[in-house]
Amino acid sequence: MKRPLPTTTTANSGNGSTSVVHSSSFRSTTSKLSSSAYVKSRKQVSIPTLKILVFLVITIGLVILSCTLTSSITRLGSTTTTTTNDKDYNERPTDFGSCAINLYGLPRAFQSLVLPSLIRHVIRPNLKYGCDYYIHYYQQTSEASGRSGTGGTIDPQQVLLFTKAIQQQVANQRQQQAESTTTIRMPHIQYSSTLESDFWTMYADLIDTIHTTKDPKTGKYKYFPTKAQTYHYPSTVDNILKMWHSIQSVFQLMLNATTSVTNTENDNLTTDTKTLLDTSPYRRVAMLRLDVVYVTDLDMYQARSDLPDPSNDYVVIPGFGRHPISDRLIVGPIQAVSIWAQERFSRLEEHVQYTQAYDPGFTMHSERFVNATLLGAIRKELMQGPKPIVKDIVEHDTLCFFRARADESVWIRDCHATDPAVAMPSIYQQLGGSIPAIRQRVETTLGRKCHDIRIFKKPYTQALDCSIHGKTTTDKH
Repeated sequence: MKRPLPTTTTANSGNGSTSVVHSSSFRSTTSKLSSSAYVKSRKQVSIPTLKILVFLVITIGLVILSCTLTSSITRLGSTTTTTTNDKDYNERPTDFGSCAINLYGLPRAFQSLVLPSLIRHVIRPNLKYGCDYYIHYYQQTSEASGRSGTGGTIDPQQVLLFTKAIQQQVANQRQQQAESTTTIRMPHIQYSSTLESDFWTMYADLIDTIHTTKDPKTGKYKYFPTKAQTYHYPSTVDNILKMWHSIQSVFQLMLNATTSVTNTENDNLTTDTKTLLDTSPYRRVAMLRLDVVYVTDLDMYQARSDLPDPSNDYVVIPGFGRHPISDRLIVGPIQAVSIWAQERFSRLEEHVQYTQAYDPGFTMHSERFVNATLLGAIRKELMQGPKPIVKDIVEHDTLCFFRARADESVWIRDCHATDPAVAMPSIYQQLGGSIPAIRQRVETTLGRKCHDIRIFKKPYTQALDCSIHGKTTTDKH
């Protein structure tokens, strides 16, 4: 495979400094400076000129070396920041962990709500495994009121604070285990982002098709789930497509990161998805939302509270948000997570045909799509045959996280419901079995007190105001 030309990449080193490397192709330049040509003409060149030439050759060599060690990824409408956190990481560019935690979506209230919960309930429980982290987010600075709450301002750059959080947690753990023979590994962290305007450009044709195509038999929109009462046309489906793009982007970022160094050594390396999955150092992968407050520990190798999974046999999804299952998280073998993350767009038409036959009116209903088409493919392709990769798909019986909104509120009804079919009763019980207990759990996670609880009617939920300064937002729903 032909190697792409080096591109511009921002790299953050372990000491927090930032450098920008502007790279271009130097092969044609260096080829002209062959040793034979230099010997032939050296009598005609003055000493100062020789010094300049030597300086140029050394400089060019250093830049080429820098380009080789820097992973550069270019996508339409996206930017990439590569972070290396250990002082010896550049000496070991293929030192990746065996598990990866990928975060995706719109970073609502990331610094004040999401990051403290990630530190407490995701980073710390998984330091012992040495998982790496990949993040894709949208460069969006505001959100209008709607199905996701009252809206508000968003600072997407807060996502980059994740690196310092990781560094601090690793440093703390290393200090606590100073006399231990086990070394806590500094994870690899990499970011990518998409401008909202670029998203609309990238998917213009698909969006137009989804917005306008109608079923000739019923006269109703072919793709929009007309029977989903909480869905708004067309914004809900637009947001689903944004989610799909972010999920797919961060998974691909993870795959590309582990092959970029190998690509520089072998121009003929195949990069089809199966090869990337088979050769990836990551065997267990998690896909997590960027806009939720985690209030219980997520252990990468704990399928349920009573089911450890050291052999990486199970796919794990939440036991709440069952509509009919949850679409908000998955943990499992990389092959299974690849179907969940990378095959949404490619399986859309397959799902349309399925819903028209068996579930009319729910075509692009997010949870039904995951259940019927994505988990269905995992069951069919990875759970059958003489050597199945996945033993079972299980719902975690205690895992809980609440949606964080741009106005710094936390939707605290996400993990329980009056109908046990929507959320496993064990989750609510584990949280304390009451709204006051849930509130205390959120406040303990954030390390500060929250304020009023507001009621939203459509969709019905209770929003705990956890803004740092406190505020009252009029309920317009």
